[in-house]
Amino acid sequence: MNEENTQTQSEQPTVGQILKKHREQANVSIATIAAPLKLSELQIKRLENDEFTLLGPITFVKGYIENYCRELKVDSAPILAIMPHPNQTHPT
Repeated sequence: MNEENTQTQSEQPTVGQILKKHREQANVSIATIAAPLKLSELQIKRLENDEFTLLGPITFVKGYIENYCRELKVDSAPILAIMPHPNQTHPT
């Protein structure tokens, strides 16, 4: 049973994968979403690749995610809820 739970957790999509999926489903390019957010295409790619430490303080990253979701008309709460904690380096 414990092995089953571990497998389910590892198959759960990451924050970045969820963001990318929503963007692609909306047929929005990286450049198109970057412009209104005043972020570079590289910053959008880093969000979608879960490279949060390269984007500055976690408070900024959460704001980027909220604005990204708002732009795509997606609820950000469930996405932010699965974000790794700043002190967590590897998923458990």
